[in-house]
Amino acid sequence: MTHQISNARVEAANNKIKLTIRMAYRKYTVSEIINAIIRSGFTLKRFDEHPAWENEKLPGEFTAIAIRNERDPA
Repeated sequence: MTHQISNARVEAANNKIKLTIRMAYRKYTVSEIINAIIRSGFTLKRFDEHPAWENEKLPGEFTAIAIRNERDPA
């Protein structure tokens, strides 16, 4: 018996289970992250860039502060 679930495959035979997971790593641009926040119904109030620990001239982390938009009563 075999089941395919998204990036995982489960096979069961002879009282044994084999799980295979295919992993993917993707980097996102800052604009993709900001647009995802806005498309999710938030208003971006503040976006800060913090330097990397190893080299202060490079960006290391970001902080986004957003407020959930009120939905119009239907």
